[in-house]
Amino acid sequence: MAEARAAATAVKAVPVLATPEDYAATFEGFKPGTKVLQDLCARFHDRNTYSPGGVEGQRETERRAAQKEVVTWILRRMGKIKGDENA
Repeated sequence: MAEARAAATAVKAVPVLATPEDYAATFEGFKPGTKVLQDLCARFHDRNTYSPGGVEGQRETERRAAQKEVVTWILRRMGKIKGDENA
């Protein structure tokens, strides 16, 4: 039973379809893409993820952390921040 539960919750590796160059071309080499990346960073990356308030605060914190992780992925793929680009 425990093995079945572990298998059901295991994270599957997703093949990387876009190269770092694709990300750079989209967000740096394309003027509207640069504006979009700046907007994404301002809204979801360059802010505190913690939100006080018990269970609801915890949910909001987790939501903000998930949003930040998407932008972090983009920035890693572009080489703007250090880290494992496959993580």
